[in-house]
Amino acid sequence: MAGRMVPELRTRLLAEGRFEAYCARRKVLQDAGNSAAQIKTFMDVEFAPLIAGTPAAIGIVAQEAQAAKLLEGIPDGDADEREIIRWVFDFMDAPDEVLKETAPSRGALSYLLRIRKSLTLQEDFYKVIWPKLLPTKAQMEQGEKFSDDGRVLGLIDSVAAAYRSTPVLQPGAQRPDGQPGVPPGTVAAVPG
Repeated sequence: MAGRMVPELRTRLLAEGRFEAYCARRKVLQDAGNSAAQIKTFMDVEFAPLIAGTPAAIGIVAQEAQAAKLLEGIPDGDADEREIIRWVFDFMDAPDEVLKETAPSRGALSYLLRIRKSLTLQEDFYKVIWPKLLPTKAQMEQGEKFSDDGRVLGLIDSVAAAYRSTPVLQPGAQRPDGQPGVPPGTVAAVPG
């Protein structure tokens, strides 16, 4: 069972906010050529359960209390997933006071707070989740086909405006310049 972590240990380390540090330290010890038994001994000492009242334990309790306080009064909300992901991206480094005012939902704020605490979750967010909102290459190329710098659409608008302002002659009517209009019984030719 070398290299596998006991589920209870993983749960405890995640709750203490030390899971990433544990994994990094274990890798350093493995790379240094230590045996599995030596690594276990080092890890058991360095990552023993936190004792209530120690600075590390107090820090974790304070973080959890701060998170709970931030979540107070924020409604569950009905924001869609794209909006939540965009909000998390936009407010990843924002101060806590801003988060409470702008959170689209309680779940979005909870998600952001968890991502902030975990380097692994941050990495996953930027590598896996955020790219799903970005347009694909095909979508970008499709958008370029229909992009315009304003000249073509402006020309179309001016032609349409000129067409709308041109009076329509009825058979037998006289043109504005005094010339005879369309003779009765004929179809008027539309310029163009």
